[in-house]
Amino acid sequence: MAFPALPTVSAGCVSSSILEAFVIKVSEVGAKFHRRILEMREEFRDRISDLQAEFCQVNSANEEVAVPAVSLPSNETK
Repeated sequence: MAFPALPTVSAGCVSSSILEAFVIKVSEVGAKFHRRILEMREEFRDRISDLQAEFCQVNSANEEVAVPAVSLPSNETK
């Protein structure tokens, strides 16, 4: 992404209107950036919550598991 060239000034003198416009633009960009970060965090938080719920649902399903019958010798046959 290319950024527009900054105005050239001589002898370090910048008009207050240019400086004020620059500060406002930087503030707007910063606010937009932080707002987007918050949106992304919320999206990830929601997605993680959905995945956790899905995981719990899958792992708590009552599946019948076949357990082989085991016969133990009784004390009487020993």
